[in-house]
Amino acid sequence: MTRGGGLQAARSWIGGLGLAAVLAACGASARKFIGPLPPVAPVSAAQPFTFAVIGDNRPAMPKWKKRGGMEHPRWRDEALLPHSTAYRQIIREINEARPSFVLHTGDMILGYVHKFEDTSRAAWVLRKEFEGFKAATPLVVPLYPAPGNHDALDTLAARIYTQEIGPLHYAFTWGNSRFIALDSNAGGKARHRVDPDQRAWLAGALAASSGTARHVFVYLHEPLFPVLAPTPTNYHGHIGSSLDAHPAERDELHTLFVRYGGRAVFAGHEHLYNRQEKDGVTYFIVGGAGGEVYKELGEAGGGFDHYLMVTVEGDTVTYQVKRPAPWTP
Repeated sequence: MTRGGGLQAARSWIGGLGLAAVLAACGASARKFIGPLPPVAPVSAAQPFTFAVIGDNRPAMPKWKKRGGMEHPRWRDEALLPHSTAYRQIIREINEARPSFVLHTGDMILGYVHKFEDTSRAAWVLRKEFEGFKAATPLVVPLYPAPGNHDALDTLAARIYTQEIGPLHYAFTWGNSRFIALDSNAGGKARHRVDPDQRAWLAGALAASSGTARHVFVYLHEPLFPVLAPTPTNYHGHIGSSLDAHPAERDELHTLFVRYGGRAVFAGHEHLYNRQEKDGVTYFIVGGAGGEVYKELGEAGGGFDHYLMVTVEGDTVTYQVKRPAPWTP
């Protein structure tokens, strides 16, 4: 596995929960590689495999608390907000399906503590929320995440993320495919950007994959081509508040994906499902893993809880969008 930006090796996200507690939550079938960046075992390039893609499971803020904004510190030291039953059901179904691994396109926690005057308290909230994410995610297969704006909005959050979850961008190989995770908030230093250093690293990673990987999959939080426009009555719209906020940089990324044969790019940020093709690259928005779904476009426009299952078999890649069944305890 290649880690970008000289970041330290990721710690297991078992963290303060303790191995015994996580194993108890997962059941006897849970494995020791619980965590986002376990070692990648050698897999034959001829061996088919399946992986899942999820994103945007962060808890929704209760409506009665929205008056002060999610950044308001007065209520953030209360009990952790629960993850939705839709997310719990998605994790249950993924565990039953046993794909080889899971990609996460970000927004695992509520975050947004950048307005706290007390940075030690802000760090405490972030760590507690990441603990809550870990407890709600008892996967029995490896998880490989990319950070969302709610996870790593500023430099403090980005630092906590690297300590609790892992690198902000990295790459790994599975079978005949190369997987590249990107950070769409520039290490907490700029919004809606894959910064120049990261783009240079990406170009090198893509060039190195050319001719050696049959498929290249990229995943990150903010989409290059969002689909929901903001209106005076709709604060959900992310057109203009995704990577399209910097069109020249967005276009440079797209050009790289086209040049080096990127097969698919998975994003989240918009809490809906969308698939579009541009110059031979398939762009997915997979933002429905249990966070508040954006219903402005209706179900026909992707407004439903979902996750994606992807199967790679030689030259063939198939995608299946899945809706979770109703949760039953």
